[in-house]
Amino acid sequence: MIIVKLQLVGSAEGGFHTTVTSIPREFDTFDGCLPPLPPKLKDSFTKWRSDYREVEEVRSPINPDQTGFRIKPKGVRVSSPTNTTQDVKLYLNEWLNAGDSDWQQIRDNLISIGSQFKLAEEETRVLLDSQDIKLGYFPWQEWQLFEDHFSPVEIALRVRGWQLLRIFSKNVALSTKMC
Repeated sequence: MIIVKLQLVGSAEGGFHTTVTSIPREFDTFDGCLPPLPPKLKDSFTKWRSDYREVEEVRSPINPDQTGFRIKPKGVRVSSPTNTTQDVKLYLNEWLNAGDSDWQQIRDNLISIGSQFKLAEEETRVLLDSQDIKLGYFPWQEWQLFEDHFSPVEIALRVRGWQLLRIFSKNVALSTKMC
């Protein structure tokens, strides 16, 4: 098993200086810069979360002890969590596939690493290490690069200063500019 670690230092507004390493050291460490979080991604995620919470409110009983009782909705909206889910995935991939040359180096190296271990059928885990908890909100497992170039991959997020480790699996603040 190999662990690919992406250490992201910075902020959503200023971008993230990114260092990629592996455990065990299968390849050299390399650096790049992830551009600032685009407003479209922030907005689509906020919309998705709002839509999802509305659906959950309809399904949830008012009192947890009253099983079978459901809240009746006051109205129906045309938008659905499915539509907003697709928007989040689209804008996430646009952000992570940005053509910025500092980030392109990271992407190219990740493609090379993923392809190498996918051919060897090596189990791969990706650890995102950041101080920005907001990065944990996004569905990193939906990044097309992981789907195309890594064998089934498990993605975990470590937020420095927090005790929990958030794991994503597909198959089984200062606003100073950092980059």
